[in-house]
Amino acid sequence: MVKLTIICISYNHAEYIEECINSIIEQQFDFDVELLIHDDASKDNTQDLIINLLDGNHKENLEVNLILRSENIYSQGR
Repeated sequence: MVKLTIICISYNHAEYIEECINSIIEQQFDFDVELLIHDDASKDNTQDLIINLLDGNHKENLEVNLILRSENIYSQGR
């Protein structure tokens, strides 16, 4: 069985995140897909948008995993 993992990294992408997520979930695929979204403690409302967009808004064969940081790890050199 094929499984595709799509990784989406974001930081302060509130203006673009809806289009990004919608372009992924609107794709037609006949295999399992994992969408991994990592937000590195955005200071705008990116995390809220991600949660609202994905709340029950995806296909059965799309597994969504979120990593929503409360502290920015990039600025710590990690």
